[in-house]
Amino acid sequence: MKYLMRPTSEYLDQASLKELNHDSREWLSEIPFWQDEVKFLLNLSSKNMLEFVQEEHVERAGKVFQTLNAWQDEVLPGLKQKVTQHELHLGALLENPFEQDTTAYRVEHGLILDEIMKFMQKFKELKSEIFRVTEKILDEFRGKHLLG
Repeated sequence: MKYLMRPTSEYLDQASLKELNHDSREWLSEIPFWQDEVKFLLNLSSKNMLEFVQEEHVERAGKVFQTLNAWQDEVLPGLKQKVTQHELHLGALLENPFEQDTTAYRVEHGLILDEIMKFMQKFKELKSEIFRVTEKILDEFRGKHLLG
């Protein structure tokens, strides 16, 4: 994903439909990758790590697991559906370019972009949390096996 910061409203107002379509296609290519990442993290947390989790980490691990499940089952499929509908909206605009105003499409684009940016930030934070907790769990596991 090319955005490190949200594009300005000027970009959303002035970008060509082709540029906005490029954004949407990029989102549609990113979502399956995020779904694969979530699936991997769920498999990692459910199969390999939970048996080693100390009591102090169980609650946080459970919250992470719930968040990942919600993303897998609801958030990412919903986001994919929104972007797909957005692409259909664009198709209608391209079929009748002189009959329709692009304002609604541009507003919709900005809203979806905001949602994607928020998801990306939350996902980054969650992955950092998973890495920190996993590192603690592995350190504790190694310590037990070295001492035991």
